[in-house]
Amino acid sequence: MSTRDRYLIQTSKAVTIFHAGVKSNELPENANATFNIRIEIFSTVSQVQKTFLEFVDAVAQRYSLAVNGTSFSDEPSIGNITVSWPRPHEPTPISPFGANSTAWRVISEANQAIWGDVITAPGAMTGSGDTRNYLSLTRNIYRWSPSRVGERLGLHTVNERISIRTYLEGLKFYSELITRMDSLLSDDGF
Repeated sequence: MSTRDRYLIQTSKAVTIFHAGVKSNELPENANATFNIRIEIFSTVSQVQKTFLEFVDAVAQRYSLAVNGTSFSDEPSIGNITVSWPRPHEPTPISPFGANSTAWRVISEANQAIWGDVITAPGAMTGSGDTRNYLSLTRNIYRWSPSRVGERLGLHTVNERISIRTYLEGLKFYSELITRMDSLLSDDGF
């Protein structure tokens, strides 16, 4: 599995913001690193926090630092690492799929109406985005972006874009999906 694809199914950690000194010839008095951590669907916030703190504790011991004011070495602390978790979120639960899921069936039918004889297959995604805000409304949360392989360019980076064909097919797909969903009468949360 490629490095790029493995983070679709395992927890990823990346420093996305880093602040330190203000001059090239002075050591900074403070440094701040912000991590973006995307938790794989079978893990939990507490498991990730435990693993992360074990790593931080090892670094603190090696360099005689304290973590959140607690020293992990016999040596006097020469600095402090402060770890905080502003808004941790558990991974979004797996949405129903397969023959017994009305929502999944309707998505599959809309796919086939636009792209012909295609198979709609489930996948995993570690980024939660806004989906967690809808869990009180429905368990049927599907992160779906209608596009052809190779036509989503620059995903989450500079010059992120899609082709005109992908854009137009997306409009057709969502029109088809909304029309099909609107015609349903069900207790599945929609």
